[in-house]
Amino acid sequence: MRLALEQEKDPLDNNLQRVLPGVHQRFEQTNGAVARLTGKVDHMTAALSAGIDKLVAIHQETAARQQQVDVRAERLACLLEKGAQALRGHEEQQFTDLFVEAAAAGEGLGEEPPPMEIDDLLNAAEEEAAATTLLQVGAPTATTTVTEAPRISTGMFGQFTGDAGLTTEELQLGATPHVTTPSSRFRLKPKHTLLSDIWDEWHGNDNFFCALGGVAGREQNIKGWRRHWTRSQQTHFSRTAACVKGISAWQEAHRMKDHYESCAALQTVFEKECKFTVEKMKLWFQAKCMVPKGAARGKQRKKQ
Repeated sequence: MRLALEQEKDPLDNNLQRVLPGVHQRFEQTNGAVARLTGKVDHMTAALSAGIDKLVAIHQETAARQQQVDVRAERLACLLEKGAQALRGHEEQQFTDLFVEAAAAGEGLGEEPPPMEIDDLLNAAEEEAAATTLLQVGAPTATTTVTEAPRISTGMFGQFTGDAGLTTEELQLGATPHVTTPSSRFRLKPKHTLLSDIWDEWHGNDNFFCALGGVAGREQNIKGWRRHWTRSQQTHFSRTAACVKGISAWQEAHRMKDHYESCAALQTVFEKECKFTVEKMKLWFQAKCMVPKGAARGKQRKKQ
């Protein structure tokens, strides 16, 4: 091709057509190289997408298994608490029934659990280190003999011991010892994708099943169960409580048949306007006068 170009004197001469086969050959080579490169990129993209899908499936399966283990462990912990109370009252038949039920609830808990995230491991270690115990129920009288309750170790579920930290005056007034187990030291999830999950977590329903009745049950039956929480956890608790009240108020205001219908109606607001955050959902309820606003504090109060 180069020789043909050098020998031509007139660029417009028809003999220049002799170089066209060389140009066409170079074009075919370049086009083929680009096509092969495109195929390699497509193959790599497909392989990467398949790998990501596989990792997501493994993570979802692991989360589901961990949730099942947590639910069964919590049920077993509650049954063991009842068993300790039955032992103190010498209710042998009741204890036997509870022991059988606890054995059924704990079936399969000895299996190797799925791998845990680093945060879960840290939380588990913190809960194990902070585990305290259940004490005798009721106050001793002058005519009764108080027998020390047996100490039953429950491993990962904490311990039942004979010291609840109550004073003599509190016991005489009939105070109930504070129960602190991993089930009462659980943490609220910081974020949800469904508004109904906030309601279920608060009341211990469905995927957030809790034998103690969730947050609402603990608030009603267990005194001081949030005393170990940090300030940020207490703040999140208050915001979640406001959202639960807002859901109930919305149901009553619009005469809906249940709270789940109210959650379904507010799901779009929770997604679009509140971006799945409890804080923004609380502010939205306050703006709609579904939840009362708290009194101003700090700098805001001084400005007023």
